[in-house]
Amino acid sequence: GATENILIIDDEPAIRELLCDILQSRGYKAVAVDDSLKGVELFEKEEFDIVFTDLSMPEMSGWEVTDRLKSLNPEVVIVMVTGWGTQVDSRKLKAHSVDLLMAKPFEVKKLFEILNDAQKIKKKREEKKLEKVMSS
Repeated sequence: GATENILIIDDEPAIRELLCDILQSRGYKAVAVDDSLKGVELFEKEEFDIVFTDLSMPEMSGWEVTDRLKSLNPEVVIVMVTGWGTQVDSRKLKAHSVDLLMAKPFEVKKLFEILNDAQKIKKKREEKKLEKVMSS
């Protein structure tokens, strides 16, 4: 079932609205904001499982957003959305703890493959956390 709370941070209205509409039409609780500062602010107030963030934004880059969100909740699954696609350095993705990369423009099928991967990552993290609690 679609139980995840999803935050979308993108300054491009078309991308932001499309992502939000697709996710909501499939029963996800998706919230979209148009700038990185609003995204971080909302993340501090509400609990989100998965965040889709654009790489290139005016106030803060996707890298900075990821660093802030991971410092607030290391468990959150971050999907970096970028027009640069595969040109993004994988070492940089790892250094910033980005979980998944989604190239723009994207196909709906690709979005759901990435969402499926994000859900698997989230589940693994929850299981690890539970194991830690049980063993202590």
